[in-house]
Amino acid sequence: MLAHLQPSLLIAASWIILALFFTGLGALVRALLKRPSPGGAPSLACVEGFSLFLLLAQAVNLWLPLRYYLYAPLAPLALWGLGVHYGFWPRGRRPAWGTLAGDLALLAAFCLPLSKWVLYQGIPYDDGLYHLQTIRWLRSYPLPPGLGNLHGRLAFNSAYLCYAATLWELPGLALRHLANGPLTLALLLEATKSLGRLGRGAGNGVPDLLAVFISPYVVRLAATYLNNVSADAGVFILSVGALWGLAEYLQQGEEADLGLLLGVCAAGVTVKLSFVGLGAAIALVALTWRAWKLRRGARGLLALLIAPALLLGVWMARSVIASGYLVYPVAWTGLPVDWRIPRDLVVEEANWVRSWARSAEAHWSVVLSNWDWLGPWLKRTLADRFDVTWPLGLAAASGVGVGLFYGRWGKAVRLPFWTSLIAPGVNILYWFVTAPGARFCRGLFWFLFAAVGAWLFEEGRWATREVRHRAAVLLALLLWMPTLRDVPFYYNPNVLPQTPAVATEHFMTDSGLVLYVPATGNQCWDSPLPCTPYPNAALRLRRPGDLRGGFTAASP
Repeated sequence: MLAHLQPSLLIAASWIILALFFTGLGALVRALLKRPSPGGAPSLACVEGFSLFLLLAQAVNLWLPLRYYLYAPLAPLALWGLGVHYGFWPRGRRPAWGTLAGDLALLAAFCLPLSKWVLYQGIPYDDGLYHLQTIRWLRSYPLPPGLGNLHGRLAFNSAYLCYAATLWELPGLALRHLANGPLTLALLLEATKSLGRLGRGAGNGVPDLLAVFISPYVVRLAATYLNNVSADAGVFILSVGALWGLAEYLQQGEEADLGLLLGVCAAGVTVKLSFVGLGAAIALVALTWRAWKLRRGARGLLALLIAPALLLGVWMARSVIASGYLVYPVAWTGLPVDWRIPRDLVVEEANWVRSWARSAEAHWSVVLSNWDWLGPWLKRTLADRFDVTWPLGLAAASGVGVGLFYGRWGKAVRLPFWTSLIAPGVNILYWFVTAPGARFCRGLFWFLFAAVGAWLFEEGRWATREVRHRAAVLLALLLWMPTLRDVPFYYNPNVLPQTPAVATEHFMTDSGLVLYVPATGNQCWDSPLPCTPYPNAALRLRRPGDLRGGFTAASP
């Protein structure tokens, strides 16, 4: 086991460095906007800094391949932001040595089991199907036009894979060991500090309650996603950040908070298209609150939209380059470029996503043509106790509690309570209509419970505020117990799982382009470029002999 100590320590150090790096970027942005990190906790600043990094990584890859060099010019800015966050500068402030030491101690405590555990987790299917191939392209070239013609999933255009491509590889480490750890640490840190504040009777209201009620699912997130580069983890973390940002804005109504919130919402869309429902609902609630409750008109709104416009604009430009569509795989967004993926293939890709989420056992034409999938799907979904049944039951119980202990519905319950329900409710509806698969509902129902529970324990008239907050802490700790029971934190295997190397065969297209094709299955893993499990004889390079020029399947 001593042989595994070095990679475990390298992982822990890398996670902490990255968590502090993103926190520093976010804290610097907040300082420039004259908005300190809420409650003294760095986690919301970390999410906002990560959103900024996603924008930069996507933009850089339009001209350059992505590697860890991207961190070098940003490191001084992140260091400056950390200094501002912990009070080391500007002069005249008292350095928060105790806060810094406490944060580092908590991060190190989380890393001790997690950095060891991550080494022994299995590698998910999608890493081999397209994640690692996408990253290899991003690390080798600027984004090639028509990359999706080689393999449709290479055009999914997740900004999270741009982030993963910037990470470093050290002895015993792979990119998949590092990607999901830093933001998971930030969530665990936020939850722990929120538990402490609420337990002391010094809670920050709804944001702290949201953190503690979502925290049981953060442990499940670590159990599922720490050892891969899946965007499912990234979109969950950005969802939590957006909900925190909404709670902060509804409480304080600062314009800077709204701008940061809209930026996080846009970043979530660039990570995974399934975020559209939640992101759009949160943005609509916040903008409506601004116009109706705060009586602020269109003046100043343009400045608030700069960050989300940049994020979505760069993301859509990348989508056009990779696929020929503004939003892939939405077929009607196609543009007249020579590398555009054939429309029938795009329609089939979208149908497979929708169909697989409903039933993985039949062709999409059968599944989508009727409602026979609904019964088995409902039975399968409700059988998922931790992801669905428990949070739904907790949300219902909390809703009853609001009615019993708050007063007359519609009069005594303040409007922020109702607005906090809109975003998770819309997101659940969007999930059901588009792709209601188990892997796409990560945290959806926990968000609903957290929204209702937070207002019950903050605004309920059934005890003093301190008692309500301590009761929330007790409930959260009870909810941690079944999760911790199911998470095997300690392993003792003889070997560490390695990224599989698959045998490939050569396939020559009509134009003479040689493709690498897996000899068995449909996973390329980290095979040489260009690799695809779906060879197309009509595929050709746009510039002969130059992979950088991209691919097209159109007639010459």
